[in-house]
Amino acid sequence: MALAGVGADFLMELPDGPERVIDRLRVLVAPGEFTVDQVPDEATDTAMLLGLLMLREAQDELDPSMAAEKCLVASRHFVLAVSVASADAEEAIG
Repeated sequence: MALAGVGADFLMELPDGPERVIDRLRVLVAPGEFTVDQVPDEATDTAMLLGLLMLREAQDELDPSMAAEKCLVASRHFVLAVSVASADAEEAIG
């Protein structure tokens, strides 16, 4: 699995709760292909890119209410990126 796919996979697990996220991180790094730092870093990059893409879509939107909705979705991606970036994965895996 490519690193970008691992980052996206990790993001998909975040809504399930912190314990499940840590378990998933352990599974993703167990084979030794990726480090504990690489997976959250890639997940952060993925979330940021999704947010930027959504803002780009909002910029092209003709309907102001749809543009606002897309901006809200983008903000959720940015919050997710900050949450992942600020988490100390190495300490959690311990």
